[in-house]
Amino acid sequence: MRLSFIRAVLPVILFLALTVPATTFNKLEVDTESIEALVDKMLQKSDLGSISSELASKPSPGNTKDLLIRLSIFGRAGQRSRSHSTLLQLAKANDRNSSPYASYSFNVAQNAIDKDDFEGRKLFYENIALAGDDNVRGFVELWKERNEIAELEKWLEIRALQYDTWWDAWLGLKRDLGTAAEVYDEMEQKIRQDPSDHYLVKKYLRAIASEMICSMPPCSPSYKRSISWLAEVVPTDSAYGAYDLAITVRHQNSELAAKLLEKSLSLPYGEEDATLFTERAFRYASVPPVVKNPEKQLRYWTKKALAEIYFSSKRPHLAQPLTEDLTAMDTSDIQKDDVFRLAGLTQAASGQRVIEERIIQDEAQKKDSPFYWIDRAKYYQGRNERELEWQTYKDALPLFPCKYNGPDAEQKRWHLLFAMSLNVHENYEEDVNTILRNEFKLCADNKQYLFLVGRIVTNDRNDLRDELFANTELLPNLLESKSKWKREEKYLVEIVMESEAWEPKRRDAVWNKLSELAMKSVVNRAFSLAEAMMSISEYKRAAPLLEMCRKIAPEIYDQDHNFTREDVERNLFAAYIEIGDWRKAEKMFHEGFNYWGNDLSEIAVTAAKSGDIVDAVRIWKINANLDRRKLDGIEELAKTGAKPMLTEFYLKMKNEDPLSYVPDIALGYLN
Repeated sequence: MRLSFIRAVLPVILFLALTVPATTFNKLEVDTESIEALVDKMLQKSDLGSISSELASKPSPGNTKDLLIRLSIFGRAGQRSRSHSTLLQLAKANDRNSSPYASYSFNVAQNAIDKDDFEGRKLFYENIALAGDDNVRGFVELWKERNEIAELEKWLEIRALQYDTWWDAWLGLKRDLGTAAEVYDEMEQKIRQDPSDHYLVKKYLRAIASEMICSMPPCSPSYKRSISWLAEVVPTDSAYGAYDLAITVRHQNSELAAKLLEKSLSLPYGEEDATLFTERAFRYASVPPVVKNPEKQLRYWTKKALAEIYFSSKRPHLAQPLTEDLTAMDTSDIQKDDVFRLAGLTQAASGQRVIEERIIQDEAQKKDSPFYWIDRAKYYQGRNERELEWQTYKDALPLFPCKYNGPDAEQKRWHLLFAMSLNVHENYEEDVNTILRNEFKLCADNKQYLFLVGRIVTNDRNDLRDELFANTELLPNLLESKSKWKREEKYLVEIVMESEAWEPKRRDAVWNKLSELAMKSVVNRAFSLAEAMMSISEYKRAAPLLEMCRKIAPEIYDQDHNFTREDVERNLFAAYIEIGDWRKAEKMFHEGFNYWGNDLSEIAVTAAKSGDIVDAVRIWKINANLDRRKLDGIEELAKTGAKPMLTEFYLKMKNEDPLSYVPDIALGYLN
């Protein structure tokens, strides 16, 4: 986390933090983003061991903010017993539900309690993270190592009643013990009692489906449980309800799914279906698409799923009429899937060519759409008639010239080329390469379009990439036409410049040209180029660009920037470390750069590798004072001249702070 947000009031914060008792911290009017940020600043000026001892000597405060500060301090000091008692006090804080700092409880506690600290993690889950976190599985394994299975099962079962995270962990343990069947029995009984409980049905099916990952006894028999009874119990008297259950069970029982899909198609679409569609159709989509015709969308999905089941179960004669309907459907008001390949597969098995005849008849009306030709080619792909597939693309391409010829003409041609490059049979790969190669001659004046073609070329066509781009100025020529360089431009630079076909001098010349272009519009180009450089280890080239970006970087994204100060600084810090400029990296740290990671340890290791041993030890001690537990890099330092000084440092720490487990760990690395 970056600390620039408190720079303006830093002198006041530091003075008060170091001169007033810990119990008065909550009285400070500090606009702070987090407890950790405040503690970071405290520890940059004071000794961690001294502060932890001072806090432990005072009566425990009753408010959330002070307790969080203590918890962070004790956690960083490696004093687990003090962290545990503070965690319990935090759970009983008199302002736990009203303090503005209460929202930091989870993160501070999670950082303070080590993942291998069983007692601490148990207290954390019992008092702070009641619903669990991303380390639940690790905690369960930690407990299992203690051979306290009965206690673990009882503990999980209590929490499983309230939170799915713990329910999943509990069920996993039951599987390991071979007793998961009793859980499924109970769920089935509850579903029969209340079959309208959609959430319970989904939970049950998810649990049964998860058995698929278990291939060894005792859990494998559970996967073989019959779920056919669901169709008789669960309400499927609406078109969407029947469809939804079918999709849920299709991979476990395709025959049941087929019956439910057939039922869905036989039912009218009513108000209940409209409601269910709105609630469930795109429930997992981060940005749900707009569907103008929900009823048609449901029928489209249903027919496609049913056709797939019929085809996979070797009943192409039943899939045939469905694929005919799907390929004839107007999809302008719904979300479209790839049904033409499915149609080709079906008709190849059924021996019919009804859909092909209609596709050919549609040419006169639809030939101006590249998607018509792509669907036609996919139909032949499904039939495994590769020559006809290839001929389809060849017939279509001249209809969409790369020079301007109406709205989106170049985009239409690109869609065709892209589909061709992905789908045609390997026998035609050289033909595709020839077409792509010629595009750079036929469309030489259309740099925007050729940029798109370049992205196709660099998609696993390394020989063609090297032929066209390596040791030429094609890349800067294409990028010069782009006013803003974003993700696609970044990818093109990466893939082209990482080629081993470059001659060193020509590569340098192209890098210099790209840098010149970027500096002409730093706000629009420089950061994307710098990111590309970083990804292929061109750290020295990236650093100057990032330094320029840092001067203009906003705190948050806006319409003029595709980067923030945090984005720039993260990359710039990494660049300094990679090129061995530890002094600039340390300067960044003291200017407010801190991502709650191993920044200082990286600086220390870099300094040691540069021969600056005294500075390396100095920086490592700053690192240890911020958080003793950050030991990444100590093994590397142990191989340098820093070893004796660090050994002395941790021996002294061990003597002065017997409550901390960290010195023993560190000395183990050093010895």
